[in-house]
Amino acid sequence: MNDDLATTLYIRPGRRRSQPDPHSVWLKQLSALPDPPPTFFPAQIEADAWPMLGNDKENCCTCAAAAHMIHAWSAAWKNPVLLDEAQVLAAYIIVSQGTENGVEMIDVLRYWHKTGIGDRKAFQFIALDPHDPHELRIAMYLFGAAYIGLNLPDFAMPVNGVEVSDWALPATGAVGDASPKIENGHCVAAIGFDADRLHVVSCGSIRTMTWDFYSAYNEEAYAVLAPEWYGPEKRTPFGHPLTELERDIAILRHALKLEAAAASTAPNPQSAAAKS
Repeated sequence: MNDDLATTLYIRPGRRRSQPDPHSVWLKQLSALPDPPPTFFPAQIEADAWPMLGNDKENCCTCAAAAHMIHAWSAAWKNPVLLDEAQVLAAYIIVSQGTENGVEMIDVLRYWHKTGIGDRKAFQFIALDPHDPHELRIAMYLFGAAYIGLNLPDFAMPVNGVEVSDWALPATGAVGDASPKIENGHCVAAIGFDADRLHVVSCGSIRTMTWDFYSAYNEEAYAVLAPEWYGPEKRTPFGHPLTELERDIAILRHALKLEAAAASTAPNPQSAAAKS
């Protein structure tokens, strides 16, 4: 991979902090969550097979990460779907509304669900505890990948064109010069893990990070329910059925809608007191 391209992306971070969504469904709300395996690498993809997808031209890591997830899911079924740069940039331009400051991951997820990136739509998405590695492993085992948003410290950035491909938390912790920085906000696709490290696609190549690095520098994380992760019998490569997840998420979303509707029609105690 060209180091100059990676450096160009990293000095133009593309993830803005998502605004809290009170209507989010969370992984912990789902029933009968499985124990994750100790290692998880469902797609055997060569390290140099991940395209940049426009990250050297625009602050589009949020849309590129979605395309990398589609690639990983479909490759697990030996039928890889590779979106191209034009499809990723088209989605980014719409979601960003022409600005050059990057976008919120939640806005990309909504666009992916409602409109689609390229010709690929997501069924649903749910939120994860961003600092819980065990929950992330469960989500990746069930959903095939994860969509994560990092506030990278300066030491994780390229220096003089030299990339840091393995991210680890310093012994002194995420403080001082090693503090998380939203100015370095970056979205990546998490596609595999082992006992020691999480494996992600970033800037057209594979990076690894220790689990304590993930806990310290990750700010938001989502699991995406997508058709590419399901085979002809609507099951994952590990046998998990699509229908159960769809049902659980639909029930929770419906409950949230009912709560929101009830809250919007409930009388305002302050208004009632003012009238009396």
